Amino acid sequence: MTKARRRLLDQAVHLLIRGYQEEMSLYRLVRDISQRQVRTLDGQDGLRAFCELHRRKEQVLDLIGRIESEMRVAKEVVLSHSPTDCPHRHRLVEILQDVQGLIRAVREAEELNADRLQRVPA
Repeated sequence: MTKARRRLLDQAVHLLIRGYQEEMSLYRLVRDISQRQVRTLDGQDGLRAFCELHRRKEQVLDLIGRIESEMRVAKEVVLSHSPTDCPHRHRLVEILQDVQGLIRAVREAEELNADRLQRVPA
């Protein structure tokens, strides 16, 4: 591999690591908002507070989508190389596993939200 290709690959990997770390913190925020939504339905202004939190959550998810778009080219660069050419690929895998765990936690909170919303009087 040429030095230029190695440099491009290293830059792409570092960009992805930073991007996924940022996504991880944003997914934590989404998880926390989703969990707070479950609790708001018990309060006096429950549905109103729930909707406000939903708006905030949508803004964070939009930000995650923009980060994903910005990382598209870097993903293509990394995926175009074999894993043996990419020594930091294991770090990417670790971060992605953490992100997947957070997404599972968000999904669980969202399932609770859906269940609770079905029980809210009209």
